Order: sequence, then C-alpha cells, then structure tokens
Amino acid sequence: MKFIKKAVKKAVAFLRGRHLRRLRRRLRNPEPTIIADTCIGGIIYHNLGLRFTSPTINMWITQEDYFVFLEELRGFLSVDPAEVTDSGYSYPVGELTYNGKTVRIHGNHYADFEEFKDKWNERRQRVDYDNLFIITLKTHFSKEEIERFEALPFENKLMITGKTEIERPFIVHHRLIDKKNYVPGMLMGYKSQLSVKRYMDDMDYVGFLNKNCKKRF
Repeated sequence: MKFIKKAVKKAVAFLRGRHLRRLRRRLRNPEPTIIADTCIGGIIYHNLGLRFTSPTINMWITQEDYFVFLEELRGFLSVDPAEVTDSGYSYPVGELTYNGKTVRIHGNHYADFEEFKDKWNERRQRVDYDNLFIITLKTHFSKEEIERFEALPFENKLMITGKTEIERPFIVHHRLIDKKNYVPGMLMGYKSQLSVKRYMDDMDYVGFLNKNCKKRF
C-alpha cells in the first residue's frame, strides 16, 4: 500500500510539473509585475517560475486599502513600511503612509516584521511600471467598486469574482466562487489530491500576462 501511494504521489508530481512546463513555454512576457490583493499573484509567479518583481507576494490587502494603494501606486511604493504593533494578528502587519493616506499590508506568510520589510523593500525596487498587471479577487464586487476599479489608470487589470450583472472586459467570472462552500484561498488550491490543475488554471492567466486577456472562463 505504501508503495502504491508513493508511486501515485510521484506520478501526480510528474504530471503537475509537465503542466507547469507547458504554461511556461506559452509565456512571452518573462518579467511582469503582478500587483495583487491576495496570494494569487504569488502562485502565478511560482507556477511560471518567474522572479518576484512585485512586493505584494505572500501578503494580502483589504479591498478598500487596495484601491487606495493602486490609486497612488508610485507614491506608496516610494516609502518604507512601518510596523503595526497592535494589529491583533499573529503575523506581521505593515503600514504605508503617503500623501496623507495610510494602507495596511498583511504579511501573513512572514515570520516577523524584519523579514516582511526586507522582502517588501527588495521587491518594490524591481517593479516595472511599463509592464504592470493588476489582479483583484473577491466573491462579490459592488457597482461602486467596479467603477472605481475601471477608473484605475492601468491597461492590464483583472477583477476575479462570482456572478455579477455588470459586464466589463476586465471582469472574470469563475464558477467556483459561486458555490456555497467557497472560502477565500480555494481558487488557488488543487481540484483534488490527484489533480494536475488548480481551480485558478481554468483562467488563462498566461494569456493575460501575454496581454491577451479573455473575458470569460
């Protein structure tokens, strides 16, 4: 039984590796800067074997703070994060203050604030403002949020969500998000223990990074 489990695990790992190699061969944009409000950006970087050219890796940002952050992206990326010592979270949280506005960045995959700060400062220096890709993920966006996202001055942007009556070229509908048992992070998980693909692989994110975004998946 152990031998069979080991063989199956090895086969799945091989097939997953082959799937990733296919994705990487399709990619024509070797150093995109992906600014995301969830871990989906980091997963894309990992899947495609890319160097991290974005500071928003292994972090998350609330929706409101994310919009504020994007509306003055260059400004917020020009300042060092300050530690929030009373956040109430067990992981480090940093604050960026620019032009009288403050946003919080949650470093939920970092051990301490020093690691968080070092990685943020290292990667913000790599941002390519001429090769930006903006991704936001939420179960439902209000009309106001959609209009605010649409107004952002970025050519390449995706809003991943469930059902919505509003249609825009940048809105991506994913069926999984509409399910009752959907929880944040599920989209980045594998479809099963034996699956080669994650749920997010239903979306053509390689095409998006190649500046060939499709409307529906």
